[in-house]
Amino acid sequence: MRLAAREAALGRRQSELESKQRGLAEEAERKRTEVAERGQTLASRERELAAGERKLQASTSALDSRAKQLESREAELAGRLEQLQTRTEALEGERKEELDAAAAASKRELAEREQQLKAASADLDKRRAALDEQKRSLDQRVKQHGADSEELKRKGAQRARRLEEKEAALAARRKTLDEAERAARERERLLEEGQTELENRQRSLEQERELAQQEEQRARTSAPTETIDTALAERAAAAGGARAPRKRSSPGAWNLNTLNRLIRERGSEFPERCEEWQAYAFHLRDFADPWGQLPSSFDALVADVFDPIA
Repeated sequence: MRLAAREAALGRRQSELESKQRGLAEEAERKRTEVAERGQTLASRERELAAGERKLQASTSALDSRAKQLESREAELAGRLEQLQTRTEALEGERKEELDAAAAASKRELAEREQQLKAASADLDKRRAALDEQKRSLDQRVKQHGADSEELKRKGAQRARRLEEKEAALAARRKTLDEAERAARERERLLEEGQTELENRQRSLEQERELAQQEEQRARTSAPTETIDTALAERAAAAGGARAPRKRSSPGAWNLNTLNRLIRERGSEFPERCEEWQAYAFHLRDFADPWGQLPSSFDALVADVFDPIA
C-alpha cells in the first residue's frame, strides 16, 4: 500500500518536473527569439547610422563647395566694385571738365551778347536823337509856314503823327532789348547756379549730362535777332508797311496764325531756315491785327520769305 502511494507521488513529481522542463524550454526558446529580434533591430540601427553618416559627409562636402563658391563670388564682386568706383571717378572728372568748358563758352557768349546789346542801344539812341531833330525841324517849319495854307498844316500834322509812331516803335524796340538783356542776365545767373550744383555734386551723373545737353542745345540755337529785325524793317519799308498802324490798309492774303502753323508743321523740312522764319513771324506781330491778319502791303514780302512752305 505504501509502495503504491509512493509510486503515485513519484508519478506526480515526475509530471511536475516534466511540466517545469517544458516551461523552461519554452522560456529559453522565447529568450532566443527575443535575442534574435534585438540583434536584427541593432543591425538595422547600425545600417541607419551608417547611412546618416554618409549623408552628413555629403552635406558637409556640399557646404564646403558652396562656401568656396561664395568666397569666389565675393572676390569677383569686390573687383567689380573697385572697377565701378574707378570708372565713376573718371566720369566725374570728365564731366567736370566738360561743364567747365561749357560754362566758360557761355560766359564768353554772354559777354559778346552784352556788347551787341550795348551797340544796339547806342544805335537806338542815335536814331531817336535824329527823329527828335527831325521833329523839331518840322515844328519850326510848321511855325514858319503856318499861315500859308491849311493843307500845309494837315501835312505837318500827318508828319508829326508818323514821327510819333516811329518814336513809339523805337520805344518798343528799346523795351525788347531791355527784356533781352534781362534774359541774358537771368541766363548767367542760372549758369552760376548750375556751377554751384556741380561743385556740390548733389545730382547724379545722368541728370548733369542731360542738363549739359540742354544747355549746349540752347547755346547752339540762341542767335541775336537784330539782323533779322533790321532786315524785316527794311523789307517792310520797301513793301510800304508801317509798324503797329491803327488806320490799317486793306487786309492782305496772309495771316500770322497760318504762318506759325506752317512753321510748326513743315519747319523741320528746312532746318537751315526754320530759325529765320520764326524770327520773321515774331516781329510781324507788330504789323498784324488782333486776329493775326497782315496788311496787303506785306503780301509780296511774305510770299518771298515763306515761299518754300507757303
